[in-house]
Amino acid sequence: WAASQTYRSQAQLESEYPDCKDIPSGKDIEVWDFWNKEVNEVYAGGRKIFEQENTLGYTPYVIVEASAGPMLLDKDFITHRGESVFAAVRDLYPEYNRLASILQTLNVWSFYGPTQYESEMGEMAQKPEKAPYGTRKVIPVEPGRGYKPFPINDVRNAARQFQALISSAIQRATFSNLEYGTLSFPLSAVAISKILQQRDAIVLSRLNDLAIYYQQTAQMLKRQYVEGGIPAIVGEEGLEKEYDTDLLSKKVSIKYKFYTMSPEQDIANHSMANQIRPDLVSADTIRRDILKLQDPDAEKAKIRAEQSEKVDMAIMLYNQVHSLVDEAEKISSSKEKDRYYVKAELVLRQLEALLRQRAQGQMAGYNFGSDREEARPKPLVPMTSGGGGGTQSSANEYDISPEEMESRAESRAVTVRRQTDEGE
Repeated sequence: WAASQTYRSQAQLESEYPDCKDIPSGKDIEVWDFWNKEVNEVYAGGRKIFEQENTLGYTPYVIVEASAGPMLLDKDFITHRGESVFAAVRDLYPEYNRLASILQTLNVWSFYGPTQYESEMGEMAQKPEKAPYGTRKVIPVEPGRGYKPFPINDVRNAARQFQALISSAIQRATFSNLEYGTLSFPLSAVAISKILQQRDAIVLSRLNDLAIYYQQTAQMLKRQYVEGGIPAIVGEEGLEKEYDTDLLSKKVSIKYKFYTMSPEQDIANHSMANQIRPDLVSADTIRRDILKLQDPDAEKAKIRAEQSEKVDMAIMLYNQVHSLVDEAEKISSSKEKDRYYVKAELVLRQLEALLRQRAQGQMAGYNFGSDREEARPKPLVPMTSGGGGGTQSSANEYDISPEEMESRAESRAVTVRRQTDEGE
């Protein structure tokens, strides 16, 4: 059996179960949807409001818990099954909250903090009944007497160190500031990769669990369509396609695969791939292991297609003709459709003229020098810290004042305008 817990309003329940007359009132009603192999029962606010026979023969639920958690059957095994991403630091957040209370207390003490009364009698002095201080109040005192702030600088310094310690521990065990985009200094490609590998160790296992959940759910839905004899109509509005049960009954393998996407990781991967010598590592290895492309074979096919167009102009013209014709077929307006057909006809004439030249023995439209290795661009981020590639390091760029940065931007703008006027 299985039962899901949701919260719905009275209006929602009345809309979903119009024949029920015993629906409780309220806007936040606890609803339990119970299923087993024989029956489906719905309870709202502790009352049974719906019941029907389960004709499927099985409980239509898919439950996949997170694979993270303890592997041994310890005493608290059940408690820690399906751990969250914050499992490793669950005891640190109460300390973080307590630290926030301490820091706020120190902030208040900056205005009305504890004080000590200085007197010539020392510890034998009589303690004042009430500290006569307040906003904009002036207190006259005798020499050697009066109120002084209680020394709490050590407490402030300890609070700052403790905050840095907890924050660092949480980042190491969960997600770093790089994930949230709050990092205030640049990192090298190697540093970015190390930080994001830590993220993958936390997230990827849960993404795999999510993929298993979708696969099992898709198989269950397919089973319901087949056993119920229901044709499946899928697709966007106006582009629906119907699949009959005979086609759905065939054995198929349904796979889901999730990837973690990060612009910082992409920049680091491209920087590392750019520095690898082609004669040491194959391009296929770079695509699969360094860039971690989702479909490296398809990317390889795209590169070959682009290279073939650069080498042979006839291939480029041929592809352009088909692209223009395909675009024309998507347009409903006859006037716009004719424009695309005219463009395709003009490109086709260029292709025919080129092929006639080749038929006469001319080497027209070939560009065999285009496959030469181009100069590799500079990496987007330095490979390791400290290296600047012969240019000013990124750390020094953060030391430039806003006025200096504005002055340099104006100088560059003046140079560009002058070169444009001179035709350079």
